[in-house]
Amino acid sequence: MDANFSWKSHVEAISPKATQRLYFVKLLKRAGVLNHQLLHFYLTVIRPILEYAAPVWHHLLSKCHSDHIEATQKRALNIIYTCTYGMPYSNALFLAGLTSLTSRKEKLSRNFFHSTEQYPLHVYITYFHPHAILNFSLV
Repeated sequence: MDANFSWKSHVEAISPKATQRLYFVKLLKRAGVLNHQLLHFYLTVIRPILEYAAPVWHHLLSKCHSDHIEATQKRALNIIYTCTYGMPYSNALFLAGLTSLTSRKEKLSRNFFHSTEQYPLHVYITYFHPHAILNFSLV
């Protein structure tokens, strides 16, 4: 988060990381790696970068920044499935068996906040405290 309470700097930090790894997908594609293996590489190496800590920042992204992150996934699909060039993004997602990053981040956020309702807050404080000395019950 920057001084303007914007996640612009976060988006600007993760985009080059993902783009570098997309270049590796291109190299793998040229080497003849199968589409399902390329998709697996994307899902395990690139998408986690785009979704890291999503429950924290997802709802605070502007549409422009969200679209910028979504464009990275679209580029990945265009590399993996060359037939998706010029195809609507929703069709490319269907072909790959994926959902949009926006809908995934919304689901991740819901799941995260739902899980915090199931367990008392003091469990998190005790578990994540480096010395495990404090045991506050804030419930």
